[in-house]
Formats: sequence, structure tokens, C-alpha cells
Amino acid sequence: MLPKFVRDKFAGVTQPLGRWILRHVLEFIVLSPAILVTWFHLKLRRKAVFFVGQSGSAISAFLQVLEPELRRRMSTEGNLSRLIVLNLSKDANSQIRLMYDRVVKIYGEEARIRRRILWWASNLGRFKLKVVDILDAQEDLQWHIGKPVVAFTAEELQRGEDFLNLIGVKPGQKIVCYATRTASYYESLKNQVHGLSRIV
Repeated sequence: MLPKFVRDKFAGVTQPLGRWILRHVLEFIVLSPAILVTWFHLKLRRKAVFFVGQSGSAISAFLQVLEPELRRRMSTEGNLSRLIVLNLSKDANSQIRLMYDRVVKIYGEEARIRRRILWWASNLGRFKLKVVDILDAQEDLQWHIGKPVVAFTAEELQRGEDFLNLIGVKPGQKIVCYATRTASYYESLKNQVHGLSRIV
């Protein structure tokens, strides 16, 4: 029987614990030169690391946590040049990711190795590392007093106007915007349910 503190530490691990630990030890050994260089870089440049996406790949896991933090930093520091964001999940919305990439450096699934090196370096250093719970983020005062840090570009607004014209919406006309998930989202859900039914 494993002690309680060990069980709590590895509560989210779904694969065999021995394999999980071995993978992380080997990963750390292989990446250690890059981790050390990155740690020094973060320390010397006084960079802060912020984690999003710990609770899944939903838009809220990315946006609800990130936006208040960016608003807070913009109001106190005036820029986001010293902040690095690690998105630990897949991007749920490519347009939202595109907009936030304009204002802050984000490493996500497209930069897995770099993201992993930064994860190790920031966790080892424990300096200005910020992890925010999505439920706490909902109560953040910045949603009410802070100014948004992203906006559509003129080109994106024009593309939106062109689309509305294309489907017959006149300027100033009131419309109801209704959105649904993509077919790939429903297909992945169907595959998950199908996979679970085979296990049961």
C-alpha cells in the first residue's frame, strides 16, 4: 500500500506509475542541458511563466485563466514582454489562439519540446511561476475593471462584414448568432464513447 502523500502526488496519472516515473526521469536526463540553459535565460531576463490548459482543452481553460492575468500585467507593467505562457492542452479555437499570439509569447502543442523544456525549467526554479485555478479565475476582479488585451484587426472585421453581406445581412440589421461545434468534435466524442463501450 502506497503512503497517502505518494497517492496524492500521482493522483492524475492514468498509466502504470513505474512507467510514468521512468519516462519523466529519462526525459529530464535527456533534456537537462537545454533545461539548465533555459533556467538561466528565464532567471537572467526575469521572465515569468504562466500555465493555462491544466483543466482541459476547452476554450474556458485557456481564456478564463489567461485574460485576467494579462489585464493585470498590462495595468501594472504596461507590456507583456517578460511573460511566457505555456498552454498545456490542445488549442480549442484557432482564432482565439491567433489573437493572443499577437500580444504574448505562447508555447502550445505546436512546440511540444520547447514547452516541455520550459515546464521543467520553470518548475525547478519556482520563480514567478503562476498556476491559477479556473474556478478562482471566474471571480477575478479584472473581468470588471481591466481592459481587454486583444481585439479583431481591421482585416478580420472586414472579413466578418463581407461574410454578413454574403449571407444577406444588411448593415445595422439585428441578428441572432448561433454556433455549433465542428464535425470533428462530434466525431471524437463518438469515438470516445465507442471506445468506452468496448472496454465495458
